[in-house]
Amino acid sequence: MTEGLEVFILSKALKELGFDCESHGKHLLIKDFYSGKMYDVSFGLAGKIFIDNDNMNIKKVVKEDVPCGDMKIINSFEEAKENLGVDWVKASKEDIEYVINSKWKDRKKQIGALLLEQNELCGIGVAWASEILYYANIHPSEKANTLEFLGVDKNLIESIILVRDFMLKKYLQSIKINSKKFVNEWFENLYSVREKYLKVYRKDSAKEIKISGRSFYASN
Repeated sequence: MTEGLEVFILSKALKELGFDCESHGKHLLIKDFYSGKMYDVSFGLAGKIFIDNDNMNIKKVVKEDVPCGDMKIINSFEEAKENLGVDWVKASKEDIEYVINSKWKDRKKQIGALLLEQNELCGIGVAWASEILYYANIHPSEKANTLEFLGVDKNLIESIILVRDFMLKKYLQSIKINSKKFVNEWFENLYSVREKYLKVYRKDSAKEIKISGRSFYASN
């Protein structure tokens, strides 16, 4: 599934091609070259972007019977971000500490489910949440209000930053900026890059765990 890191790299490549756009969490916010219309694009499990070679029109590509997100008209980028939380990809350590210490500290919700909520920390899905919790040595089913007692709350903060910064560097090394081909094949490109670095997500050595109806992976 496309998450914040992947959308950030897509927006970077599109900017190099001259598009007025930005990423926020799992959302691509983009302005059409010709009509001036602004869109909030989400990708679900398999949504893609395609640039028409003739006139640089951007199209949303979807698969039948697979959740592929939406492409909604918006009035401004700020409007689209109103109900979304701090962007994981661009957040400072202080931003992340604030969310965990002020918003999650006393919550009885499972930490895996909290990482997927987009209204406080935006951009993490099950793949990167599984990896973050693996590095933090926290089980996805652990309740948020137990993390400080267990002494792993700081582990979570560090892991959220560690996983992001490590993978962002790998993604940046792999892309060819100013290339329509990269944008049009972005989905497959980044998934092939990340596969070699994933430790638990969809790995045979990991255990699949259902949290709030979603499949997390944790070390056995």
